[in-house]
Amino acid sequence: MVLTLALFLNEFSLLMVSTYIPSYALNKGFSESVSLIALTVYNAAGVVGRVIPTLLSDKFGNFNVMIIISGIMTLSIWILWLPFGSNLGCFLTFTITFGFASAGTLAITPLCTSAISKPKDFGKRYGTAYFCVSFCNLLSLPIGMSLTETSLGYNAMVIFGGATCTLCTACFIYTRYRVGGFKKISI
Repeated sequence: MVLTLALFLNEFSLLMVSTYIPSYALNKGFSESVSLIALTVYNAAGVVGRVIPTLLSDKFGNFNVMIIISGIMTLSIWILWLPFGSNLGCFLTFTITFGFASAGTLAITPLCTSAISKPKDFGKRYGTAYFCVSFCNLLSLPIGMSLTETSLGYNAMVIFGGATCTLCTACFIYTRYRVGGFKKISI
């Protein structure tokens, strides 16, 4: 249940952020080419983000790596994007970092689900989790757009994305605790 909530919040934030990266860039005064390059850089970092975290999860455990990757997503929003998003270098650094981490969470999600499932139940649990997560995909974009139209503008969407990432990381930590406690084991 908590894993499904973590996945819901994770998808909520990453879909909203990835969708509004180009319009955020245009809103902050960057050129149209920079806005498209930012999205390309985000996706290119995601290629590496799908490989490295999965390799690390074999050694350190699926939930342990998921917590770290989710934490990187959260910190990149709070430390890079919110305060320094209008600086081109920081904005591109954010897109690289967030692109890497968000792709890593997507790659490790089935591994975390399989870690808490018997092989015969994996399909049911994974399907049920993503049935619930699919509703966030319907909600995140309209909510993100309505947040950009508030007095805070795109910063309201960034704050909301940071809050959902923070809650997501907390849910992953709680799930890891429920599965294996705080023992130094690979889960």
